Amino acid sequence: MSQQNIIKMMEKVNHTFISVTGHSISFMDSQGRSVLPFNLNIFSEFCKYVINSEKGGPKCMECNNLCEEAEKELKPRITQCYMGLTMITIPIVINGKCNYSVTCGQMLMAGEKKKFLSALPLKAKELALDAKKLIAYGKKVKVVNERDLATTMMFLSLLAEYISITETQ
Repeated sequence: MSQQNIIKMMEKVNHTFISVTGHSISFMDSQGRSVLPFNLNIFSEFCKYVINSEKGGPKCMECNNLCEEAEKELKPRITQCYMGLTMITIPIVINGKCNYSVTCGQMLMAGEKKKFLSALPLKAKELALDAKKLIAYGKKVKVVNERDLATTMMFLSLLAEYISITETQ
């Protein structure tokens, strides 16, 4: 499959995944950069607010660079971003090497909301953001249970495997 065809397929998968699950996904290269054109519309209000801030944007990029760890291990990972949201990273392995990964985040694990919201005033101060606004957006973050997380991870793993197989043919 050509590079152009891979990117077209990633775009189709991205739009379909969002409409079916309500979660956004991103395809990252091995340096933690988005493969597809950056689209703020796929982000929650919470994440848009953080990403668009002078200090928050770089923190989000640091989290994207954490994708490199999953790529080095060639195994799926569940981590938390700087703000405390859950993030899934699945490496796309082609010929034993990882050039891409698919990530899914902007969600909060069930049972973590109270802890998450209580940490936001300090995060707001660190990032020079309005705490009330950050908390209001934080209250709207999608909460998922372990089953939903496992199902999402399973689907994204199958997707990564499919891309890997079609790329080697």
